[in-house]
Amino acid sequence: MYYRFDENGYYVEQELKEHFVRLVNPRTVTDEFGNERVEYDEESYIPDDLTEVQPPGGLYRAKWTGATGEPPNTWIETGEPPEPPEPPELPPGQLSQDEIAFVRGMYDGAGGGDE
Repeated sequence: MYYRFDENGYYVEQELKEHFVRLVNPRTVTDEFGNERVEYDEESYIPDDLTEVQPPGGLYRAKWTGATGEPPNTWIETGEPPEPPEPPELPPGQLSQDEIAFVRGMYDGAGGGDE
């Protein structure tokens, strides 16, 4: 499996292909009927925007350092996760979900039934 990065080195996606092949050494061959066709050799390669090194889990904005980076050929963290959103303003007199859970917890553990 390979991992694609953009022109700035930032992680883009997983590449599920297991190998890449390009056609090289074109040559013209003639069959027994005098028809010509072009044949090629196949060569395996890894495109320049892919690496086999998996980014570690938990990185918010992974960046590939490449062979000349510091440290070389490594995924590094370059971003900060966004701040969690502020809870919405509630109309006066309305309880939040946390407050509702707290009150329910008070009654659930009170044992107020006839025993």
